[in-house]
Amino acid sequence: MEKSNHLLFISLFMLTSCSANAYTSTTFTSGGLDYEVIASEQTAFSATHSQDNKVTKGVKVQNEDLNINGLVSGSIILKTIFSDALPFDEPDMSKKRLGGGIWIIQYPEGTDLSKKLNWLQQQDGVKKAEIEVVNNLLKPN
Repeated sequence: MEKSNHLLFISLFMLTSCSANAYTSTTFTSGGLDYEVIASEQTAFSATHSQDNKVTKGVKVQNEDLNINGLVSGSIILKTIFSDALPFDEPDMSKKRLGGGIWIIQYPEGTDLSKKLNWLQQQDGVKKAEIEVVNNLLKPN
């Protein structure tokens, strides 16, 4: 009997650990909407869960309140005070000037954009930075 109680305790512990991980999420704002990374079944039960919730190109996200699904494009949109050139750079960063101080910043596939977003937001002259999400508001979910 003692062995079965021990197994039951371990099973309950594992279940609650996995449940807690399933609700650990990464959220960010894009285009004025709050998005959450949609965790796959594999992510929810993974031992390396904290690494799986990276915001990378192609990751599925959802605005739960409006039931809007989207994909991370792999770009970060910057609004800055700089219209000609950005005074900051990183070796793996590519930048495109759209005009009026608005820039599209891209990183290689697999890069955690949430970390890059934090770094960009700390740069002098950056007014706003958001990870771009592609969604189709005309297509019902």
